[in-house]
Amino acid sequence: LHVYGLATATIDAGPGLSKDVSLGPGARGGFYLRGPDDRFKSHFYADFKAYVAGDRSLLLRAGTEQRLTLSRNTALILDGSYNRTEGQAYLQGGLSLQLHF
Repeated sequence: LHVYGLATATIDAGPGLSKDVSLGPGARGGFYLRGPDDRFKSHFYADFKAYVAGDRSLLLRAGTEQRLTLSRNTALILDGSYNRTEGQAYLQGGLSLQLHF
């Protein structure tokens, strides 16, 4: 088990933003779990970001990533998250196959 907590900061710039910029401090925390044979790994996390300058909004995210190592160079990954920003909530997910060569 590995537990972590991080302070973060984000600067976004672009013509679609109020005053062309957005600055937001935030925090991220989570933990990793590994199976006894190291083939299976789980990651659970939560993110919080409050944009306070330029475009003002709040971003909340909680999610998980599950990784199954199939061979030395191959892994199957299932991930999903709940996201909430600007009063809108949505679910996001994916399934991917990683090949290292």
